[in-house]
Amino acid sequence: HPILGKTPASQRVRNKIETLERMKRQGVWLVDASIVALYKDGKKMPRMFDALEESWRSYTRDIVIAAQPEHVICIGKGVARVVEADLKKHFPSAYTVLDQPNAFLSSAEHFENYQTYSRICLGQKSPESAG
Repeated sequence: HPILGKTPASQRVRNKIETLERMKRQGVWLVDASIVALYKDGKKMPRMFDALEESWRSYTRDIVIAAQPEHVICIGKGVARVVEADLKKHFPSAYTVLDQPNAFLSSAEHFENYQTYSRICLGQKSPESAG
């Protein structure tokens, strides 16, 4: 279902909620590393990464660890700089860092990320480890 700007706002919200509910039913959870908004009007908030680090350290990290996920996908290289030490410690072979969906990547790179998301969320082995 469309979730982009050309879709009316109320429909986008319904579509996003349905997507999250479908993900939940399939055992996939989306958790933001920050409990506060880090962007306003499309611009980074001052000291954004300080806020992200404090949120992760004081709240979100413990929630993620307690959930004992099979795999963690960290979306965004900036977020990874804040959380990756903990991911390495608690999920040494069960985490993946991927670019944000709005990253300036080639179509092939975006497609590769999509394939990685799909492979992890569907519990499939990576091509490198298959066979």
